[in-house]
Amino acid sequence: MPDIDDDGSDDFDSRPTEMNMEVGIGRHDHNLEFMIYDHAVVGPKFSLLSKTLGVTLSTQTSVDRLHWLPHSAKAWSGPISVAVFVPDQEFDIAQAYISYLRSCFRPVRDNVAFSLVHPLQKPPRSAGVETTTWLFPCSDPGSVLTSLTRRVFTRDYAAWRTGYNYPQNHLRNIARENSLTHYTMSLDVDIIPSPGMAKPLSMFLNGNTCAKCAFVIPTYEIHDKASFPANKSDLVQLTKMLRAQPFHSKVFVHNQFATNFSEFMRPQ
Repeated sequence: MPDIDDDGSDDFDSRPTEMNMEVGIGRHDHNLEFMIYDHAVVGPKFSLLSKTLGVTLSTQTSVDRLHWLPHSAKAWSGPISVAVFVPDQEFDIAQAYISYLRSCFRPVRDNVAFSLVHPLQKPPRSAGVETTTWLFPCSDPGSVLTSLTRRVFTRDYAAWRTGYNYPQNHLRNIARENSLTHYTMSLDVDIIPSPGMAKPLSMFLNGNTCAKCAFVIPTYEIHDKASFPANKSDLVQLTKMLRAQPFHSKVFVHNQFATNFSEFMRPQ
């Protein structure tokens, strides 16, 4: 592992992460296409938070998007189950980067359970990246990940990766299956929950009496120069300033047809 600069960390821990798994000894999916390592790394508070709140944020990601995870872990105070797609050399990169995230960000270290998935045709192998002389800053997880992945994404590998059908729904199911709660909120890794959402959502869901209901949560995309809204009033103000809009409303309007945004934006 490289040295890590703890500037920017909320509670630094220098201990490297040990994976609770052995390469090649996991479980296969039903179609024998993937090897799955359930709960390869589990935060010490994952189980207790699951019992306390009864709802898990479940998410899936490729290695090159893992830098979004600290944002969700900061906003969501409950358990998080994440399935990471780790074909070939990306498995090696994922191990180093997960260890870095857990050292730098206490919510990731405490609350997140990682499950790893790779195609049987692309088993893990060493990325051959020598990082012992590197210094990774906690303050910039995006640049750290870029430094790691650029060594792996050669022209040939990038061509395979681009042409491969990323198993998004399969990963979503694996993340959900590895939660310990009756309820899950399934998000892509770059969709960040509202700060402080975990406890009120838990109270709502655990008071629910509908046995066969799916609850729709409005999703917005925010301008990259806008501050993250702390509450609904802030979000309404951002939409009036054209700094926020319903998710994918410009590129695929049908994506959010399950959400009545006009009803949501009405004063309560």
